[in-house]
Amino acid sequence: MVSIAVIGAGYWGQKVISEYSNVALTQEDLTVAAIADLSQDMVKVALGRFPGVGKGTTDVDELLSRKDINAVHICTPNETHYALALKALKAGKHVLLEKPMAMTASECYELVEQASKRRLVLEVGHIFRFNESVKRLREFIQEGALGKIYSLRIRWSSNLVPLPSRDIIFDLGPHPVDISHFILKEWPYKVMARSKSYVRREVDREEEGLFVMEFPDGKDAFVELSWISPGEKIREVYVRGSRATIRVDALRQRIRLYDADNDSGASEGGESIEVKQNNTIADEILHFVQQIRGSSVSVNSGYIGARTVEVLEALRRSSIEERFVLVWKELGHHNMQHDPMYSKVEGATFGPKTRVHDQVNLYKCKVGADCKIDAFVYIEEGVKIGNNVKIRPFTFIPSGVVIEDEVFIGPHVTFTNDKYPRSSGSWRLLPTTVKRAASIGAGATLVPGITVGEHALVGAGAVVTKDVPASSIVTGNPARVVGLVGPARELSVAQPKA
Repeated sequence: MVSIAVIGAGYWGQKVISEYSNVALTQEDLTVAAIADLSQDMVKVALGRFPGVGKGTTDVDELLSRKDINAVHICTPNETHYALALKALKAGKHVLLEKPMAMTASECYELVEQASKRRLVLEVGHIFRFNESVKRLREFIQEGALGKIYSLRIRWSSNLVPLPSRDIIFDLGPHPVDISHFILKEWPYKVMARSKSYVRREVDREEEGLFVMEFPDGKDAFVELSWISPGEKIREVYVRGSRATIRVDALRQRIRLYDADNDSGASEGGESIEVKQNNTIADEILHFVQQIRGSSVSVNSGYIGARTVEVLEALRRSSIEERFVLVWKELGHHNMQHDPMYSKVEGATFGPKTRVHDQVNLYKCKVGADCKIDAFVYIEEGVKIGNNVKIRPFTFIPSGVVIEDEVFIGPHVTFTNDKYPRSSGSWRLLPTTVKRAASIGAGATLVPGITVGEHALVGAGAVVTKDVPASSIVTGNPARVVGLVGPARELSVAQPKA
């Protein structure tokens, strides 16, 4: 038997209990064994509405100690998710946890580890993964029907009394973040957010928000969230592509498809795509039950929930600091066991269209626009890098280095900033400058206190101990001028003596 207990008997908890009761009518091995809520009145109301439920209680610990219960669905306030889910997992229960999974990604990853260690199912309530219109949208994208994807526009708005102890980004934000990942099969790498509390005028109680998510290949998602928009409730997703644009009304599960050359003056236009509407909560519940049975592949795992919270944390940080934030690099609590994209980026700033690869360590440096920083690059505090700079893997750039525009730095290049290094004691930082359009070959080492001139070329493996003149080619140990780089970047290298 799959014996479920629902923890939380408020508005959403009672909707969930109702759906479990209906699903149980078609599943002989599923039963709703108990309801738990801190309010005895809420427990009584729920038991009155759903007489088939076994028992109600205000004691969660007692409920989790019951041997006849092997799974729980947690529908409590967001800030209680982590503690309750941790208790349930340690008690040996499978867990379906409403979004957001927890209030920090580090808490999320701890839950993922606990579930993995105990071989328990941990699912997160990303309900729109089960919405037929969103699933159909995903198919359109994966089949290439829209062509190259340009952008997403997502609007999630309604008019209601703002929920106590909640902000718009963490409460509504999980849906557009998760939908974007679900349909694109990609996570955003950079975000910018703006949110504000107009009604309550309290920090972390914002009722409206706007944010942008940037994806590695140039796609963007523009998201609007609101609890204070009059009129109809809106759950809408637009996806623009080179061949077509698609509009999804996820609330009513309707789709319209517009060709790239569609008449913009048409009041409605486009083609209506038939969607077989479904009960998303019931399908999510059935998926959870099948996961416990071991008869389906997870589509809303704890790991996805954790990654979603990482994006939410970056969005909140962006809103507070009023700047773009790199998602999985600025948070600093990724676990390599779960994510190979393990990097540490702290206090670094980046210009537009700059790409930063995995396994980097960047600390309080400034990087310009259109740059590429490859894997295993280490850049220290105070380093300044211009625009259109390419830095290949395994390069080390310490404090005191300035790299101007259009510079190429090959793999395994080492800069230094102290001529007499020791493990302790005082030292003198000597600055190094690489001028515009210079190139440094693989494996080169640069002694501190020098300048590499404009258009200069440092050969592979060279050890540079003094200034390199503009447009010069240097090689060797110590490096010496062996030729010139002409105006069209052609090389003129002195031939060795016979």
